[in-house]
Amino acid sequence: MKKIIFLAISCALYAATCLATGLPSPEAGNESVSISTSDGYLIDLRPVGGGGGTDVPRSPALIPVQARLFGTYIIINFIVDLGETGVTLVNEDTGETVYDTLPGNGPALLTFSGDSGSYILTFTLESGVEFVGNFTL
Repeated sequence: MKKIIFLAISCALYAATCLATGLPSPEAGNESVSISTSDGYLIDLRPVGGGGGTDVPRSPALIPVQARLFGTYIIINFIVDLGETGVTLVNEDTGETVYDTLPGNGPALLTFSGDSGSYILTFTLESGVEFVGNFTL
């Protein structure tokens, strides 16, 4: 119960701070892209295997990471500090694959080509727990 309350409070505080945060643009030197994290297409993430199964959240409210699609960008919001997190994005139609390792706290930006196709987005935590989401462009 304490974890749920902590996650709820953390999520509310984090969401409030993220709305005013500008994210760095990979195409512009010191400029920033200001995007509200409440806009865009929310990628539905679900837990899969790993980590012995006991720490895998079963409710969408307990998924500790959010991902929103904005054209050729995916804005990632870590609700709680997850430690080093591997991120893989695969276009099943073209074979395009984007890998990244993120610190697992705060907002992050993942860029990709934006080519048409069916995509699989995977987050892999240090514990082995994975969260997977799909979307189509």
